[in-house]
Amino acid sequence: MISVNELDVKPFANAVIPPSDEHVTKTIADQIIGTWVLVEAHRLNTSSQGLISFTGTHWITATPDPKTGLVVYLLGGRYILEGDIMTERIDFADESMQSVIGGAARIKITMDGDVFKQIDLDRGIYNQTWKRYKPTQPSTRQDRK
Repeated sequence: MISVNELDVKPFANAVIPPSDEHVTKTIADQIIGTWVLVEAHRLNTSSQGLISFTGTHWITATPDPKTGLVVYLLGGRYILEGDIMTERIDFADESMQSVIGGAARIKITMDGDVFKQIDLDRGIYNQTWKRYKPTQPSTRQDRK
């Protein structure tokens, strides 16, 4: 077994030790990754419940009917985030949303802990508030009996 004294530690002498997570200010790009539940929407069909997920390069959103659990619409694609402005490319969609494939949307993102707000910069109709999904939250689908 090699002891610590036998190791050549000189190459690590000038290594930078990153600060602990509690001292790091995360960017919007870091904070947005994950799954979010729609809590407020200022647009048509505001009775819908929805989910959106961001991976760091791609997004996908699904809106289920709260009574049946059937998907009302589904779409997603790539995104680019520059500061607080996100450009979402729509690369795929379900049949009901196929007319938007190939389009793009620019939105302004505001983060506040586990809540993010988006302002639709192009049409002004998809202004929404989302809350980070946590596994302890109940399902967005109502029980069917």
